[in-house]
Amino acid sequence: MGVLFLYEQLKKFIPSTMSGIVATIIGLVAVPTIMAANNWDDHNRHDRRMARDFAINFLESCPPNAIYLRKEIMILIHCGMHKK
Repeated sequence: MGVLFLYEQLKKFIPSTMSGIVATIIGLVAVPTIMAANNWDDHNRHDRRMARDFAINFLESCPPNAIYLRKEIMILIHCGMHKK
């Protein structure tokens, strides 16, 4: 919808075909740039270890040579392989 808005606004100043190209280029360049600038902190995993700690606690709670079967994501984990 943002590209369509840009297209309609640019169509007032430049020809229709050119405004479509310019609106598309702006959408393909500006949107990822803005998202990277504003949300970079949200995707940074530095010093965030909660998921790893949950996994370690779960695997340590398994008995020796246990097999854990997850129906939701269809994987088979042999707990003895992940323990140290």
